[in-house]
Amino acid sequence: MTSEKFAVVCGICGLSCPLTECQVDEHGRAVHSRCHVLKMLALKDFSVTAPARHQCVIYDGAPSQNLSALADAARQKRSENYRCVFLNSPPMVAGIKRCLAARGMDVAKELDQGSLQIFAERTHLVDGKFDVDRMIADIEAGVELALIDGYKGLWMTGDVSWEFGPQQDFSKIVEYEWRLEQVFQKKPGLSGVCQYFRGTLPPQVMREGLVSHQSIFLNETLSRLNPHCVFQALNKNAVKSPEDLDQIIAELCLLSASYELLGQPTLGSSESPN
Repeated sequence: MTSEKFAVVCGICGLSCPLTECQVDEHGRAVHSRCHVLKMLALKDFSVTAPARHQCVIYDGAPSQNLSALADAARQKRSENYRCVFLNSPPMVAGIKRCLAARGMDVAKELDQGSLQIFAERTHLVDGKFDVDRMIADIEAGVELALIDGYKGLWMTGDVSWEFGPQQDFSKIVEYEWRLEQVFQKKPGLSGVCQYFRGTLPPQVMREGLVSHQSIFLNETLSRLNPHCVFQALNKNAVKSPEDLDQIIAELCLLSASYELLGQPTLGSSESPN
C-alpha cells in the first residue's frame, strides 16, 4: 500500500498532502511543509494593520478567488454609506454580482439607485489605449459626485490588466499609481483596492504594483503594511532586486490563497508575527 493512500488535504493550498510530507501548523491543520514555510515567510515582513484607503491585492490561481473578499469589502463599505464601484471583465462582473447577492445585498436595487456601479465597459480608454489623465480625472469626478449625491465617499476596485485595455501597454503603470496615490491624499472620501493578478500581468508589472502600494489587502477588515513601497520610503534606491520582489510576490500570492481557503487566520494580536 503506497503512502499516497494515507493523505490529507493541505490546509493552505488545498491539494492532497501525503502524511510523509505534511506537518501540523500553528492552527492545528495538516499542511505541506513547503506551504507552511512560504506562509511564514509571507507573514513575517508584513505588520497587521487596519485597512488603508489605497490598497492592492496580489494573487495567483483562479481569477475569481478574491471575489469573496472583495464582495465582503464592498458590503462593508455600503454599510458605511460609500458608493461602490467595481471594474472588471464580464465574467468577473457576473461573479461579483453573485457574491454580493449571496451576502444578502439587493444588487438590482443598489444598481438602480446608483449606490453600486459595476462596469465591464472600458469607457476610460482613448482609442483603445489607457490614458492616465482620463482615468485620474474620472476618479476625481467620481469622488466629488458621490459626495454631492450624499454618500460618505467612493470605494473602487478594479483589475489592472482589464483597466489597461487590450493593448496591454503597462509603460505608464508607475505614473498612474503615483498620481492615484496623490488623489488619495487629496480626497479623504476615496478608498479602494487595485487588483494585480499574476496570471495575466508581466513580472515587471507585478513588481511595480508591489512597490507602489503602502498596504496589501487581505479582507474587508485586515491589511498589511507594505515595507517595500517606494512611495512610502521616497527612495527608489531602496527597492529590492527583481528576484527578491518576485519571491515576495509569490509569498503574497500564497498568503492571499490561504486567506481564501481558510478564512482569516488567528494571529493572536495586531502585532507583527515573529
